[in-house]
Amino acid sequence: SSCCNAPHYQHRKRRLLFSTILCISLMYMPEGLKLIGGPAIAPAVNHEHVVKLEFTIDNMGCEACVNAVENILLRQSAVISAKVSSFDLGEAEVYINDHWLDIDIGMFEQSMNDDLKKHGYELHNRGWKTKKMHFDESFVQPQAFL
Repeated sequence: SSCCNAPHYQHRKRRLLFSTILCISLMYMPEGLKLIGGPAIAPAVNHEHVVKLEFTIDNMGCEACVNAVENILLRQSAVISAKVSSFDLGEAEVYINDHWLDIDIGMFEQSMNDDLKKHGYELHNRGWKTKKMHFDESFVQPQAFL
């Protein structure tokens, strides 16, 4: 009796074939649905429900902080996109679909702030002076002598 004809080998072979077919079919499912005219995988964005929120994010010190904050914001439910312009100004724009929210906007903002605080950042209304801005203002540049 050959080792390749053993029942456990045939079972593994069938299981591997099934797993491979399942993986490939799931990988190409969106394209297949689109091809046959099926619905989109993600709900379509109705521009009437898109709301732009503007914030100032405090405690960012570098570009890595900007990326971390954007990722934290993007993980929030209802967020379509999030962009932080620079770490020194801390200006952030978050676009949400208010139709996808299961809580009111104030609770949503509080939830975002709670998640940011877990990572050492703070969410404030646009116009807030960040700690870096206060530091820069307090640092007086020496004046050149004429």
